[in-house]
Amino acid sequence: DMSQDLDCSIITFDYSGYGQSTGTATESNTLQDIESLLKCLKEFFKIPFKRLFLYGESIGTVPAIHGATLYNDLAGLILMSPLVSAFDLAFQYRSSPLACDSLQNLERITQTKCPVLIIHGLDDAVVPPDHSRRLFKACPTAVELLLIPDGTHEYISFLRSVRLKMKAFISNYYSFD
Repeated sequence: DMSQDLDCSIITFDYSGYGQSTGTATESNTLQDIESLLKCLKEFFKIPFKRLFLYGESIGTVPAIHGATLYNDLAGLILMSPLVSAFDLAFQYRSSPLACDSLQNLERITQTKCPVLIIHGLDDAVVPPDHSRRLFKACPTAVELLLIPDGTHEYISFLRSVRLKMKAFISNYYSFD
């Protein structure tokens, strides 16, 4: 299990309209969900954010990146197979000419203040690896871009090499203060 492999506690939840969660799956609701979770962790559970890492996979990178823009004291952000934006994913354009584009990770990632690790499989047939390359270039706090040969969209997070890299990243940026 990921918690044991990374030697850390993991909090997970379903976004509105996903899994067991009620509500409607919209970008706005998803962003509100991460905002509510972070507020709860900070104010109710008193978790020091210098010990908190956000993690997102695929479309889950949208709320993870958004959450990382809200606080200056997060320990880090790990992105697995992130997308640049909905328009870029659907049409493979280099930039979105439409104001109605959604899931705009490329715009949001420029506002992160914590260390960022980006991981992507080179054989990802869902989100092309170029999305991670573009996000890495745009991110002012990017630490590393790890491209995994033979890595696919569905199983990359289960690879031992990926988990070891994630564990090293967490160990590097975790604050014991």
